[in-house]
Amino acid sequence: MSKKKVSLNSHSNAQIYFPIFLACLSLFALGWMDNARGPFFPLLLEATNSSASQGSFFFALTSFIAIISSAVSGVVLSRYGIRTLMTVGAFLMTICPIGLALYPSLNGALLTAFIFGCSFGFITVGQNVLVGTFAPEHLKRKLFALLHCFYALAALSAPLSVLFLKSQVSWNFILAGLIIFTLPLFLLSFFLKEKEPEKEKDKTKEERISLEESLKIPSILHPDVFIWLLFLSFYISSELMLATRLVVLMQDFGYEYSFASGMLTLFFSSMLAIRLLFFLVNIPFKEISILKFCTLLAAILFAFGYLVWPPALFLIGFCMGPVFPTVMEVLSKRWPMRFDVLVARVITISSLFVVANHLLVGKGTDLFGVRTSLYVVPLFLLLSFLSLYLPKKKA
Repeated sequence: MSKKKVSLNSHSNAQIYFPIFLACLSLFALGWMDNARGPFFPLLLEATNSSASQGSFFFALTSFIAIISSAVSGVVLSRYGIRTLMTVGAFLMTICPIGLALYPSLNGALLTAFIFGCSFGFITVGQNVLVGTFAPEHLKRKLFALLHCFYALAALSAPLSVLFLKSQVSWNFILAGLIIFTLPLFLLSFFLKEKEPEKEKDKTKEERISLEESLKIPSILHPDVFIWLLFLSFYISSELMLATRLVVLMQDFGYEYSFASGMLTLFFSSMLAIRLLFFLVNIPFKEISILKFCTLLAAILFAFGYLVWPPALFLIGFCMGPVFPTVMEVLSKRWPMRFDVLVARVITISSLFVVANHLLVGKGTDLFGVRTSLYVVPLFLLLSFLSLYLPKKKA
């Protein structure tokens, strides 16, 4: 047993931790650009003399194109590999802020939104594939938690930074300055190497058969895959519905805007804190147990916040923080050889579900109010919880 735990040499360390570093950098850059769009939105409308309804296409187009690029990323991974996917994604993300800074018009904004959507899908799939593929088995939980810390960190820092900087310099300058995150990512991605396939020699017949089976791409309708697709679709919808409408919800409960915004900050801070905990501490529980506990407790906290004390809603962040990283950990362990294509398919289909629910909740808010429409949050959390009890079979 001790022989298997020989410490890695410097070359092996570079092969493992450089892709992990690149994944973290890419998610931070993506998260920063994604969350900086909100503060930039009124500035963009003013600069382009556009209405809010015209400007809304800026967000809708990015979401729609991101779904398509997530699907295309599976093809890119199969044919050209992870380096091509990350290089193209980083390049597109680099030209986005420069293009809009130099061409500040509605058409320029829509073109930028299209390009950003392309990069969004590529980078979202790519950074999860990097960790799932290169991280050692025993470190996957920690490294997936670390990876997704960076999105929570970007969600906290980007809006505050933009609000501070816009009083110091022009918004065009701030936009162009975003390349301090994306340009290094683009340049470093050229040094990314594909993971070497496992060698067939010295393997038993059973091990060779197992390897051949693991190289097969599982159908999205395979019972085991379908369960995770259901789980992610319901869970991601619940998280995004709450995160994007928490401020409006708190205002509907009668709280001031400043207090409501503070609750959103605490929500993202709690997600960041629990992910850091998962990175720093060995959590001894099984993945399924973690997911069941987190989704059920989140639904209970939501009910408590709605019925008893609304500020408690930010505590749901502690429950939601570990969920997505843990699902990525499960998929990368269950299908290690085809995690790249599988995660592209799962993210694509769950994203379609999320977009449909955004539209439904938006319409429900217009008809019944935000407080009633957000009953879908605990409903989706409970459906996520129950999906984990569906029967599974081995691939």
